[in-house]
Order: sequence, then structure tokens, then C-alpha cells
Amino acid sequence: MFRLFSLLLLSVSFLSLRAQNKAVRFDNMDINDGLSQSLVNDLIQDRQGFIWIATQDGLNKYDGARIVIYKKDPTDQQSLSNNFIHALYEDKEGFIWLATNGGGVNRFDPRTNTFKRYDLGPQNRTVTDITEDSEGNIWFSTMGNGVNKLNKEKGRVITYVFKGVEARNVQCVYSDSKGRVFAGSSGQGLLMYNKTHERFDRYVNPLIDDVIWCITEDKKGTIWVGTNSGLVSMTPSGDEFVCKRFINDYSSPHSLSNNSVRCLHITRDQLMIVGTTGSGIDIMDLDRPGYFINHKHEDSDDGSLADNLVQSVYEDRSGSIWIGTNEGLSRFDPLKQVFGQINHSPDDINTINDRTVWSIYEDQQGILWVGTRKGLNRVDRRNNLVFRYDRKANNPNAIGNNSVLSLYVDAHLRVWVGAVDGLYRLELSDNLRLAVFVPVQFRPPGNGFADNRVYSITEDTRNKCLWVGTKEGLSCINLSSGSYKFYTNNPNDETSLPSNSVRFVYIDNEGKTWVSTDGEGLSLVEKNETGQLRFRNLKKQLSPKGGEEDLLLTSIWEDEKGMFWLGSYGSGLLHFDPKQEKLIRTYTEKDGLSNNAVYAVLGDEKGHLWMSTNYGLSSLDPITGKMRRYLEKDGLQSNEFNTGAFHKSKTGELFFGGIQGLNNFYPSDLKDNVVPPDVVITEVLLFNKPLSSYENLHIKKSASYLEELDLSYRENSLTISFAALHYSNPSSNRFRFIMEGLDDEYIEAGTTSLANYNKIPYGSYTFKVYACNSDGVWSEKPAELKITITPPFWATWWFRSLLLVFLVGGVFAFNRARLINIKKQRLQLAREVRDRTWEVMEQKEKIEQQKKLLEEEKNKVEKLLLNILPEETAEELKSRGKASARSYRQVTVLFTDFVGFTKIAERVQPSDLVARLDAYFIRFDEIIQKYNLEKIKTIGDSYMAAGGVPIRSKSNPIDTVLAALEIQRYMVELQESAGTTGEEPWELRIGINTGEVIAGVIGTKRFAYDIWGNTVNTANRMQMTCDPMMVNISGTTFELVEPYFECTYRGKVAAKNKGEIDMYYVHRIKPELSVDGLGLEPNEKFWKYVDLYLYSSINYGKAERHIMKVLKDGLPSHLYYHGIHHTYDVVQAAERLALMEGITDEQMFILKSAATYHDAGFVEQYAKNEPIGIRMAQEILPKYGYTEEQVEEVAKLIRATIIPHNPQSHLEEIICDADLDYLGRDDFHEIADTLRRELREQGVINSDRGWDEMQVKFLNMHKYFTKSAIRLRQEKKEKHIQDIIQKLESFSYKD
Repeated sequence: MFRLFSLLLLSVSFLSLRAQNKAVRFDNMDINDGLSQSLVNDLIQDRQGFIWIATQDGLNKYDGARIVIYKKDPTDQQSLSNNFIHALYEDKEGFIWLATNGGGVNRFDPRTNTFKRYDLGPQNRTVTDITEDSEGNIWFSTMGNGVNKLNKEKGRVITYVFKGVEARNVQCVYSDSKGRVFAGSSGQGLLMYNKTHERFDRYVNPLIDDVIWCITEDKKGTIWVGTNSGLVSMTPSGDEFVCKRFINDYSSPHSLSNNSVRCLHITRDQLMIVGTTGSGIDIMDLDRPGYFINHKHEDSDDGSLADNLVQSVYEDRSGSIWIGTNEGLSRFDPLKQVFGQINHSPDDINTINDRTVWSIYEDQQGILWVGTRKGLNRVDRRNNLVFRYDRKANNPNAIGNNSVLSLYVDAHLRVWVGAVDGLYRLELSDNLRLAVFVPVQFRPPGNGFADNRVYSITEDTRNKCLWVGTKEGLSCINLSSGSYKFYTNNPNDETSLPSNSVRFVYIDNEGKTWVSTDGEGLSLVEKNETGQLRFRNLKKQLSPKGGEEDLLLTSIWEDEKGMFWLGSYGSGLLHFDPKQEKLIRTYTEKDGLSNNAVYAVLGDEKGHLWMSTNYGLSSLDPITGKMRRYLEKDGLQSNEFNTGAFHKSKTGELFFGGIQGLNNFYPSDLKDNVVPPDVVITEVLLFNKPLSSYENLHIKKSASYLEELDLSYRENSLTISFAALHYSNPSSNRFRFIMEGLDDEYIEAGTTSLANYNKIPYGSYTFKVYACNSDGVWSEKPAELKITITPPFWATWWFRSLLLVFLVGGVFAFNRARLINIKKQRLQLAREVRDRTWEVMEQKEKIEQQKKLLEEEKNKVEKLLLNILPEETAEELKSRGKASARSYRQVTVLFTDFVGFTKIAERVQPSDLVARLDAYFIRFDEIIQKYNLEKIKTIGDSYMAAGGVPIRSKSNPIDTVLAALEIQRYMVELQESAGTTGEEPWELRIGINTGEVIAGVIGTKRFAYDIWGNTVNTANRMQMTCDPMMVNISGTTFELVEPYFECTYRGKVAAKNKGEIDMYYVHRIKPELSVDGLGLEPNEKFWKYVDLYLYSSINYGKAERHIMKVLKDGLPSHLYYHGIHHTYDVVQAAERLALMEGITDEQMFILKSAATYHDAGFVEQYAKNEPIGIRMAQEILPKYGYTEEQVEEVAKLIRATIIPHNPQSHLEEIICDADLDYLGRDDFHEIADTLRRELREQGVINSDRGWDEMQVKFLNMHKYFTKSAIRLRQEKKEKHIQDIIQKLESFSYKD
């Protein structure tokens, strides 16, 4: 199976263009990914499945997720002797042998993680290669001392030194299937061991003067030798070899790419991989010797080979190929090299003319036509030729590019081109290099059409016409006469085209014509009684909400059953029955679709569907419902595709285009890697420390070899790490595990590769873990670890038995001694007991009665005192007899008062009145206590409480407002239920103010805890001016709670000794800070946001007030749009989006600060004023705790608001969306009108029609970046575009 796909890879590479990247896409690792050093000399896979990597700075063990590095420790003789490692070899017993540079031979035991050093003298310390012969002897080659044979059992070494310096410098040693041992020298050719004479004989021809770098053998017994002068094959012929040399031939593109062959590896499918010094790797099928396919490093391609200097090649058990280079380690799975690429290279004219692909079509001759942002391309894949037909759009509305948006080649090989500026027919010259774009008339001229974009071209072969979908209507062109009919939307005719923007036209298998228009879904084209076309819209049938929302369909695929599969922008994949006109099902991201923006839908030969999206490629099996996702790491041109860029050839090849070129592939070539992964336990931590750090455990084995673990009852907190040793796509390997005896069922861990167990009860357990590879193939058997946690000695059976014996014996002995003693004292004590009993009993009874009375009185007093005074004050009174008043800088006072209480009292019996008032105040008490407020007093129907006394609290304004809102909800609930209970509803006013107070107890009689100051009077004033059932807060309180609550400004009110003060109504918690977005209960994000404001080193509140005062005083009055109201609007939008995007740390302050300064430059000049705002931020923000780095981040965010937006970070995306948040809001037209007035006054625009045309262009160019903004604003923005377009078409402008 591997062989089949490897051969396919070769054939694809052979037919590929330079514009079409070769099929191999490498995953690369280097020092930045955890390797100890990037130069990889050798690598092997051990019997457990770990990959071992030899570098010049240590030994690396890789399990697909983690790298463990082994290096020399001068204090440990069981560590590596030298960090420079030339070669690795695993022997028959599972030991790993290492050839070091200067440290001789090392043997590593993976069971114990220890090294054994073999010091064989100074002449044997630079070892270049290691192998094992059929008798179990270890052979190693050296620099300067020939070849050495080590008998492992006896520890004896025999050295074979050759004549000549070059011969003594041996680069490699190899033992073949017949037990022969070969040695490759540096300049003296190949040598073979002669068992009879116990010596090495020199092989004369043709390798006599070669530097031999590597030796290997294929399954037919042919010996292959890599030299400095090419690749040599040695085919056995009797006792001799027939040799053939393969070298580079510049005239042959498929000869060996480089004569310096550094390493060789033959895969299980007999493909030879040749590693060269400077030209990457060559792949050769052994059944086709001499035909090499080269793969090398390309600076412009991150998915190419890590480096062209190749040191080692290896194939692991899952079929992945590993290549060690001078710049890191590369890996690829041959099964996954299916996606071909055609892309743009700036340095190669034989590539398509731009990376952004908008349209694709393959004609009857197999020529691929590709439309890009810069024009048209003719791609002849058979002859490796690309002809570019660049063009310049002749249209001022072409939005700055020359894109070819649609293509069609008819039966006469005429190429129809839909561009941003109209419809064209391509006329080619005889040599094909030159072409002319001939305009094709498809609608009446001079009708005021502003946009000529052609989205789709579809031929109706039955009616011999060409359907052309455009931005401004639908055209039907008669192919014989060239005449046309043009259809547009008529708002007064529901049978007209539903919308002017036509995305595609489709002719189904029954000959029916279907049209997709922006926002209106799908329409069926029919003829009325007079033979005129009408459009019956099916938007309601396609929408789960009955057509209330806009529906933009991008593509359509009809399956063998006649069912439609519709791609949509934002609504996922729609399965539609056109005969029943019924939506069957919608597939979205929740069902496994990679993204809800589906740009194209195509079907393959098996009936599976393929969708290009805004985040990768998805496939769907309609029968099973199984979804698969493919991303850039799987070989896609990028994760982002483009609408309209798709095609299926007659041979079943699929094409999808995107922002980095296009992908082509046959779906049948996509196969799963069916090799199950080996799963191992890689580490066991006890209380987060390795087992080896606990000397009492005497653990000698490494975790992957550990079978049983015995622990005491105190050692009961374990973390177990594990790995799936399958390297096709290791980041997607998944796990399930169970601790038998503790877990009831297997735990699906996903890609998480560790399990935590804390406070495990004593007992016996078995931990088991299974793994599956990225294609869903599970391991056949689990990795297991038996764990025994012994009980404490007092919980053992023998201790309990012994204790029972002692207890029984002790009780018996004690009772016996006691009986004897009682008999001796009975007579003596009987008399005294009788005399004293009555006296003692009388005294005790009197004392107990007095003590009980005193205790009851004390409890009553203390309870009463705590009920009327704070605990702190009560304790002071108890200890000192008096309590002093204290000053508090920030206290929040809450007043409530029932509306019309006097009139209520006149209508209600006094007893009922008091009972109802008592019930209200009891509930108020519960709420006040919940939010840690202090009840101060009640006066008649008024209730007063305060936060921040007697215990100071920074959050007291927030706590008080939360309490007020809960009291408000309580009263509203009573009011709503009054109809069923028959009780008259009472209405409540609530007022809140924050400020300085004096609090405490005055006098020595009739103690009462109270607070005094203007803050109290202002709070009462807030209550008095409040509407019923509302919460009214002062401006002082508003500044402290505004980040957390939705508030409305009410105006000003006069207050005693305070002048006029601002008032605000508090409505609810901000939705993004509340549970389920209801605004009732604070969520976890709420409290994180509170902590940020209260405890951050940044004083954002003062910083904002500073700049807002500057803006208020300095901004010109003629800024109808860019006034201070715009800054407030952007700050609020930035905060809302940031909270929805999960930001609750100091990045919030950086973001909001950037919002306050982004238009601050308007105080000095109108245009290009962002540098002024940055300068002001740099001058002001450090005064309020901002660091240099934070100020620089603010500057970056301000620059990001420059139009056009091009954000480079998450915060930049948020501020860009906040800056133009209004584009997708209900108040868009009001705000846009202020900008119109401002721009007209500034002389930027000179007519209202020009303004609306400018708005359409800008809105089409603009995009929201964050998911939250897209969800909140995108749909409304699109509607605004349509509103303005409709206005342009129907409104009579004065200028």
C-alpha cells in the first residue's frame, strides 16, 4: 500500500510544473522546537517506538509531543561520555549504541536510562559508525584506527587497521543479510571482512579511490554504496559483484541531483531515498534504477525540506520518512502527500501571475485556466508551460485590482472571462503567448450601472444561451446572435429578480434554471403565461427562521438523487430537496464543518462532498455524516479559500483556489494510515516529582518499562504521562484511559496526554491507556501500569486483630482489679457517701441554677448589642465601655423609600401595615448581608444601609449596586405576582451615593451605630429624585461602577452644599459580565474585571478623565462625527468586544487607552493626526502607572486604526472593529449623516450622491475581524449596503 502511494508521489512530481509544488510537504523541527542542536547526524526508532536523534550536542528522545535530552554530566560516570554523536544503532537486546566524537563507544540502556562507556584507548575515541553482525558482535568504525570488533560477552576488542591514512579513516561499517561486514574508507574505497583470514580485503573496482559515506542493502541482495563520486550498485554475480555507478547529468533532469551521496535508506516498499550534500534528497524506485525525483529546501516554502545538506534518512514503523539535515529534522508521511499545489513565484515567470486565485476551469483539451487578482493564466500541465495574460481593468469601480472572477470554456473552446469590469471573450494568437480581451455586451449601456463585476458564467446548452451573473443583475446572452436580455430587481414586482447581485446560475439535471442572489438565497427561473421569465424565490423554504435573515449562497452541487448541497456564507452547508422545496438539514461547525463560511461545494466519485471554507477544506460522507477536516499542515495552499475558485474536471480531479494559489487532487488518493500506534507511559510523577527523586521507592526502571508500582498510603497523588508513538500527524493523536478500581469507565482525553489522580484511596489498581492516530486507528493493546497503595498499619487486618486481643485482655484485667478494689473500699466509703450526698446535691443544684440564669442574661445582652451595632463596635464597647467614631474616605450609602407610604398607611390596618413592612425589611436584611453591607437604620418606611463600614472594602460601590438591583428585582417580582395574591403592589425608590462619612457610636446611653456627612444627604437626595422601581446613583458612584453595569444619564439635580450633581439610572449588569448574558447575576468574568480595576498598578480611571478633559476643552465644535462622543462610543465598543473575546487583564486598559487617544490628534489638526495622539499618550499615560512597553502597545493600537485597517494582533483586531462598530448598528444612518456633514464642511466631498457612492465602496471594502464583531454587526452592515444601493437607484439627489 505504501509503495502504491510512493509511486503516485513520483508520478505527480514528474508531471508537475515548477508552478505546482512537488507533492511532498515536510514537517520540520529544529532547536526552536526542543532539539538540543539542529544538525542531525543520525536517527533510529527503538523497539518501543521512540525516535532517537543524534546531534552534535547530545542525544534526543522524541515521542511525538516531548523531547528528552541526554547530555554528558561530568559528575556522573553513567552519563554520556561526549555530546557529539555520529551514529546510533539498536542491537538485538534493545540496547542503543552510540558512536561519539572523542568519547568512544557508549551503550545506552533505555530500561534504566543509564549509559555505559567503553574506553578503548585514545586511538578509538572518534567513532563514526556502528553495526551488529549475525553473531552478535558490535562493529564500529573510527577515524585513524580502522575498524574494531567488540565481543559484548567477553568485552574484548579486536582492531583491524588498514594501510594508508585514508584507509584508517573509516566513515561507515555495515553488516548485510549474509553476515558480510563492509567498511567504507575515506579515499581508499570499499573493504570487506574476510572471515577465513580474519582481515579486511580491499574491493578494487570501481570504488578504489572513492570516499565511502554509507552502505546499505536491498531485499534482492544488491549492495548500494554512497560515495563522493555518486551512487554505486553492487549486484551479486557468483562470488563477485557487478557494479554500476549513477552520477549527476545536467542534461537529464531526473539523474542523481548531486554526486556527494551522504546517506541511503531503502523503504519497506523498496524505494531508495538518497541524502546528498547540498541538493536535498533524491527518491528512486528500485524497479526503475537511475530515475531520481529530487526534493530540496526552498527558502520561499516553509513546507519544504529543512536544509539541503542531508546527514541521515530513516523510515519508522508507521511509514513516515525522517530526514536529518544540518538545519533540523524533516518528516513526511507518504500517504498524506496527495494535495498538489499551483501557486505564484515572484522569481519564476513559468508560474501563475498572482497568488490570489478567484476562478478555475479546465477545458476539453486538459488546459487549466486560472483567474487571479492580476488577470488570466493558461496552465499546460502536460508540457510544463504557463502563459500569463495580464490585464488592467478599465473601470474606476474595479476596487483597485484586475481580478478575473469567473471563467467558462464552451464546446468551441471559446474562453469567456468574467472580470471586475465586465465580460470578455479571449482571443488567442497562434503562438498562444499573446491574447486580446474582447468586450462582450451583456446589458444596456448608459443606464447608470456603476459596478460591472461578473460573478458567474453558465452555459444553457438546451437553449443555446449564456447566463451571466453580475453585481448589478442577470444577463442571458444568445450565443448565436449575440443578443441579450438583462434582468434586475423591481421592488414593486415580487416575481422579478430578488436581488441584483447574482452569485451563480445553475442548470439542474432536469434542465431547470436556479439563481442565487445576495441575501435572498435561491430562486427558480420559470415562465409565466405570456412566456416571460419570472423568479420564484425560495428563501423562506431554505431558512430555519422562515426567511427572516439574509442568506448568501456561494455554490451548489447536485448529487445523483437530485438533491442540492448549497454552500453559504455564514450559514454552513445546506442540504435541500428541490422537488419538495424543503430544507433537509444544515451542517455547521457544531457538526464538524471546519468553518461556516463555505465558498464551494463539489462531489467526488463516491458521493462524498468537498467544501472549501474560510478555514480549511472539509469532506462529508452524507451516509454516515462523518466530517473530516484538512488544513495547511496537510498540504493546502493556506487555510483560507476564495469564493468562486473551484472546479471538477471530467476525470474527477478537484480544484480549489485561495489566497496562496490553488490545490488539485483526486479524492480517491486520500487514504488513512492504518498502522495502529504504539502507546507507552512516558513518565510517572508522585506529588509532581519524578519517581526517581524518591530514594525510598528504589525505582530503577524508566517509566516506559515500569510494570508495577508499590506506594504507601501517604504517596497517593499521581500524574501519569503517556504518548502515542505514531508520527504521521502526532499533534492529532488521541487517547482514552482508565484507572481500573477507581474509574467507572474510560475517560476520553482527546489530545491531552496525561492523567491526574489525587488522594487515591489505598488499594490495588491498574492504569490502562489506549491511543489512536490522526486517522482514528486505535492501538491494539494498551499501555498498563499496576499500582498498589498499601494501607496504614492501623488499617491492616493483623493490626486490627492484635488490637482486638489487647482490648479484650485489658478490659478483663481492668474489671478484675476494679472489683477487688471496690470490695476493699466499699464498707469504708459507704458511710461517708451517705453523709455527704445530701449536702453536696443541695449546693450543686443552687450553683447550677445561678450559673444558668447569668449565662442566659449575658447571651441576651450580647445578641441585642450585635443586632444594633457592628461586631467591631460591639467588641470595643464590651472591652472599653465606649466606642469612638471613625472617618471613612469611601463609603457607599443606599437609601430606599416606599412611594406614597402615607396614603398606603391611611388605607391599611396598622397591624397589617407593620407586618408587611417587616416582611419587606427582613428580605432587605438578607440581601444586604449577602453583599457584606452594614444595615444602618430604618426610619418609618425608609431603609438605610452602607458598604465600606465598619470594615473598609474597595469594592463597596459595586457590592451596593448589586444589592440595590437584587432589591429592585425582588420588588418587581412582588409587583408581578400582586395580581394573583390580591395584595396592593407597593413601589420603591432606591438612591445611592459614594463619598466620605463619619461612622460610629456617640454617647453612653442607648447605643446606636450611625453615619454622618454630605454623602448621606446626597444618597437620600438620589432616592427622592428617583422614579418608582428604579435605581438612581450619583455621578460619583457612576464613575466607580460604570465598567460593570448598564447605566443611563438622567441629568443634574441640585444638592445641599454640593451644587448640581449628575444622576444615572442603573439598569442591569452588562450582558457580557453576567450569567447567560441576562444581566442579573455576575459571572466569573465580572469578578476578574472588578479585580483588574481595583488592584491593577494602572490607574485607568484617572487616565481616562485626564484625556477626556483635554478632548472636551480642545476639540473643535465643527467635528460632528469626530467629537468627544465618538471617543466615548469607541471606548464602550472596545470594552464590549474585548469582554466578549475573553480579555479581562491589563490588556483591557491598554485597549481602552488606545481608544481614548486614537482621535485625540484632532485637537491640533484634521488629517493624518494619529502621530499627535501617540505623542499625547506618551506624555500623559506614564503619570498613571503605564510602563514603557504598555505605552508602546497603545501606540501600535492607535496606528492600527489608520484606514485601511490591517490588524496584526488580536487587540488590533478589536480596536479596528470598535472604531467602525457603528457600521453594523441600528444608528448607522444617523451617525453616517454626522460624518457626511463633517466631510462636506471640510471640503472632502461635494455632493450627497458622491457621499453615498463613497459609502458603498467603503462598506464593501471594510471587514470585521473578531468573531464577536462579525456575529453582532456583519449582517446589519450588509443590510445598510443594500439600503444605500437602493437609495442610489431610486432617490433624486439635489447635488
